[in-house]
Amino acid sequence: MKERVDARLIAVRIPQAATDRRRRQLRESARKHGRQPSAERLALCNGNVFITNAPETLLTPKESVVMAHARWQIELVFKLWKSHGRIATWTARRPYAILCHTYAKLLAMLIQH
Repeated sequence: MKERVDARLIAVRIPQAATDRRRRQLRESARKHGRQPSAERLALCNGNVFITNAPETLLTPKESVVMAHARWQIELVFKLWKSHGRIATWTARRPYAILCHTYAKLLAMLIQH
């Protein structure tokens, strides 16, 4: 039997300019694939939706937006490291040599960016 976890849905409106940009991108993507965006997808362009199991006393809706933004920035850093830094590839065979190469690549990425 699966255990139930209490969660809450947080919906936050975004500025009209951001809504318009999302709708324009959605319509363009749909057009490229020969489709029309659904009314539901267009409505979702009005804001951000988060699901969390953190109680409101620990994480307010405003704080959830800040956390999501910070998490996205971290995701972009990892994406950069994986694609441009080639963190997941190495030529060494010994574990400590692999670790040294990984550290060197991370330092190089910090210096470059």
